[in-house]
Amino acid sequence: LGDNSSEMGDNLPVVDLGTGRTATAIFTNFWHNCAILDNASFKCWGHNSNGQLGYGNTNYLGDNSSEMGDNLTAVDLGTVGFCYSDPNNSSWYLAKTADEPGWSSGDSCYTSSGSVTPYGGQSCIGGSGLTNCISACDTAGINCNSSDFFTISAPSNSGHTREDGTTSTFNVALKSAPSSNVTVSVSSSNTGEASVDSSSLTFTPSNWSTPKTVTVTGVDDNYSDGNQDYDISLSALVDAASYSSKALDFDGTDDYVATASNISALDITGDITIASWVNISSFGGWKRIIGKGSSNKRTYGLWLHPSNGKLLLQIRGETEYPWDFNAELYSNTALSTGAWHHIVATKSGSTATIYVNGVADATKTDSDFSGTAHSTSEPFTIGYGFGDHYHGKIDEVAVWDKGLSAAEITTLYNSGGGLDASSNSGNYNSASNLVGYWKMDENSGTSLTDSS
Repeated sequence: LGDNSSEMGDNLPVVDLGTGRTATAIFTNFWHNCAILDNASFKCWGHNSNGQLGYGNTNYLGDNSSEMGDNLTAVDLGTVGFCYSDPNNSSWYLAKTADEPGWSSGDSCYTSSGSVTPYGGQSCIGGSGLTNCISACDTAGINCNSSDFFTISAPSNSGHTREDGTTSTFNVALKSAPSSNVTVSVSSSNTGEASVDSSSLTFTPSNWSTPKTVTVTGVDDNYSDGNQDYDISLSALVDAASYSSKALDFDGTDDYVATASNISALDITGDITIASWVNISSFGGWKRIIGKGSSNKRTYGLWLHPSNGKLLLQIRGETEYPWDFNAELYSNTALSTGAWHHIVATKSGSTATIYVNGVADATKTDSDFSGTAHSTSEPFTIGYGFGDHYHGKIDEVAVWDKGLSAAEITTLYNSGGGLDASSNSGNYNSASNLVGYWKMDENSGTSLTDSS
C-alpha cells in the first residue's frame, strides 16, 4: 500500500481500534504495530510467530477484519506508560518510565540507550511476562536515574514540519507522581517557522503519567529560506507547592532562630544567594525573614514589608553605621498570607535578583552591590526583625556563597521539598557552595541541624 496513489486517501482502509477508542500514541515497525489508547491500555497487531504481541498465543492479528476493532484484545498498561522501537527497528517495547526497562516483543528488556537480558533469562513474552520482565530487569539493576522532572515519551525527540502547515507531534508526561499540580510550559524558539498548539500542559497527582500530545505546525513565513532548525522548549512549574515535610511556626512575638556568633562561612561579604519557603500569617512591622547582623551591624538580609507583602533584599557596606553604602532591591510581587511561597535573593557582581516561586521577579544592577559588604561576628538569624518578629511558617532555609543561576533556582523550586540542596541534581550544581542549610525537620527540641 502506498506505491500507487489509488491506494491512499479515502481508498486506504481505517484501522479499527474499537468502539469509541482513540489512540494517544502509535508505534509502527517492520513486523508489528501498537497503539496506546485513551483508556490506559494498548492493542498490538501484526506478526506473532513467537508470541511477540503479548496475548499469550502465536496467532497473527490484523490480516482479517474479524481480528480487529472490539475483537482485538486490549492489554491493561497498569503502571507502564512509554513505548519505543528497539535499535534494530524490528520490535517494540513498553517501559515503566522513559528510562526504565519494561515488557518487549523479544527476550530482552530495553532501555532508551540499549538492551539487557533479564536476570535469570526471564522472557518478556506473554501476558504474565509484563510483571515478570519488570521485576527481572529491576533485579538486574536497571533503574531510572534521570533527574528530569518530566519526560518526552516518543520514539524520537525530533520531528519535521513544512510551511504548508504539515504538523509533527510528541507526547509529554511526568516521571513520577507530584504532590500538587505541575504546569509544563511549551514554546517554540522560532515562531516564524513553527507554532505549538498549546503553551502549557497541566498534570495533576491523579493524571501525571497520562501523556499529553503537543502538535507542532509549520508556519509559512513567505521566504524561500530552505530547511530551518528550531527548538521546542519545555519547562515545569509547580502550582502552590504542598508540603509533606515539617516546618517551623513562628508566633510573631518572640520566636526566632539564631546561629552561634563568629561563623566565618556565613560572614559573606561578596556574591551570595539566600533562599527559603515561607507561609506568612500576618504583616506588621519590618520583619527580617533571614539574614545576618544586628541593627547597626547588618551584612545581608531578606525582609518583609510591614504592609504590602513585598520583599526587600538589603546589603550594607563594610563600615558600621553610617554605612558607606546601602544596596537595596524590592520585589514587584506582593506575597499573600496563608500560602507557601519560595523566595530567593541572589547577588552576583553588581547585579541582584529576587525570585518568587521559581521566576525572576525583580532585578537591579548597581555599583553598590559590587561593593564589599560589612563583615560582622553577629549570628545568622531566621524570623528575627530587631523590633518586630516574623509571624508564620518557614522551611528549607539555605545560604550559598555564590549567586545561583536562574536554572538552578527553577530546579530548587520545582523540587518542592524533595531536592536535597546538599547534593547536585539536574540543573542544580552548586552543592559545594552551600554554607548553611536548615531543613526544619526536627519536629521537637530547641535546636536545628545545619545540613550543609
